Amino acid sequence: LNSQAPPSPQVLFDLKVSLAPPTPPTEPSITATSGRRPLPMPGHDTLPYDVLYFVPQSQIAFTTQPDGIRKGSVEFDIIDFNTDNRPVASVGEILPIVLTPAEYPQFLRTPFKFYQRLTLPPGPAYLHVAVLDTVSGKVGSIDIHFTVPSKPPTPTLTSEEKPH
Repeated sequence: LNSQAPPSPQVLFDLKVSLAPPTPPTEPSITATSGRRPLPMPGHDTLPYDVLYFVPQSQIAFTTQPDGIRKGSVEFDIIDFNTDNRPVASVGEILPIVLTPAEYPQFLRTPFKFYQRLTLPPGPAYLHVAVLDTVSGKVGSIDIHFTVPSKPPTPTLTSEEKPH
């Protein structure tokens, strides 16, 4: 690669998917506008999973207003497919980002994280996770495959935590 290489047409990001704790994490401090609600799961027990996105700040584009305000918008979507390639669960959110000239340098110094929760039925999970930067039109996606247990694991208490 050299300095003349064209920019990537994709949004590059990492994420962590884990069985949700009893209460959701407190991140992020920026709030999102919910686009889609999870699909209903009649007749199924489900388990909540947390998805934490890590998006490098350089992957998020902004328009700059005459007053120096920067505006961006990022869409975060997850769809879980069953073995017949039919959607089982989904969640989608659009996050508008508005930064003052004073806030923008702090945004550049702090890793950008975004959190979503998705409930999944027991069995194979085939997640398609996508991030769309609506200003640049760039999109990135990751496919993740794992098995959702039929019930949450029972926590193991240490000797200090056991009742006396």
